[in-house]
Amino acid sequence: MRRTLLLTIAAGLLAVRAARAETALTTFTLQHAWYPTMEYASFYLGQGRGTFAEEGIDLKFQPWKLGVNGVEQVAEGRADIGVDDAVNFLMAVDRGEDLVAIFAFMQETPLCLVSLRHELGGIEDLVGKKVATVTGFEYLLTYLRQKFPKYKDKIEFVELDDNLGALQDGKVDAAIFFETAQPPLLKLRGHPLHVLRYRDIGYDVYSHILFVRRDFYEKNRPALARFAKALHRSMSEKFADPEGTVDFFVKTIPHTEYAEGPFANEAEYRRYQAASLRLLHYYMSKGVGKNFGLMNRHRWRAMIKNLKRLGVLENDIDADAVFTNKLLRGIYVSARGD
Repeated sequence: MRRTLLLTIAAGLLAVRAARAETALTTFTLQHAWYPTMEYASFYLGQGRGTFAEEGIDLKFQPWKLGVNGVEQVAEGRADIGVDDAVNFLMAVDRGEDLVAIFAFMQETPLCLVSLRHELGGIEDLVGKKVATVTGFEYLLTYLRQKFPKYKDKIEFVELDDNLGALQDGKVDAAIFFETAQPPLLKLRGHPLHVLRYRDIGYDVYSHILFVRRDFYEKNRPALARFAKALHRSMSEKFADPEGTVDFFVKTIPHTEYAEGPFANEAEYRRYQAASLRLLHYYMSKGVGKNFGLMNRHRWRAMIKNLKRLGVLENDIDADAVFTNKLLRGIYVSARGD
């Protein structure tokens, strides 16, 4: 009797496993906004550890290279889900692209201006200086020109393939970076840093939101909700176990292959990624704690109003139509802002 029962249970488990194996996963392609960095560790963790698979999702990564615009990749159907700056996203919506933001990856912008040789107390300290951004990220300069029109002809703005190298070599006086990426690297290399944060000069916006085409959203809402659930779980695990996250990432992206190396050894590389992760935790949890991904209606409306006033956006944008927390309602008891 007992043997028969055990055999029946075993057969049932095998049947369940077989059914799961035969069930096709929903495949989503994700477009980075930069080279693979610790910022994207949640996606790699979720895919590598099977968190996405448990929710029926198979995540494929679109490679990034200089000149690739994540918003355009999604809008033109070359990727399913994009990660990019909220302002770049809104500029595309302003041009008529029908997109919807589904997850606020960073609750506050980590964009900053960095100089190794000059104090940066304010934008006026850049007068007569050369300021660089990376090719393809011209919109980061657009904000500075329109926010501070009296300085736009007094500061030399340039787009380079390697603004990090140019800053270190003294070819430019300042460069635009993400505080979670290049500044920890510069600090590790022993450079004295002078930092002017975008949020301190009026650029108080969401950064690196996740977005999809509206038709894709309507067609795939159940699968996207499962994706958001798995992403939240993976993100929570990333910050709950920083040592394990760093270990996973350095094995996934070795220091010899990291785009912004070189590093003397793996130990140095680990110190850099650990520092980056600490900063990421601040920017991803700012204002929402562990409720990763939630967006606030008042915040996004104010952001659009401010960008329109500055001339970055030309048209009125219905904030409630382009930002949504609906996919996160199944994760949080109370979703703020939707």
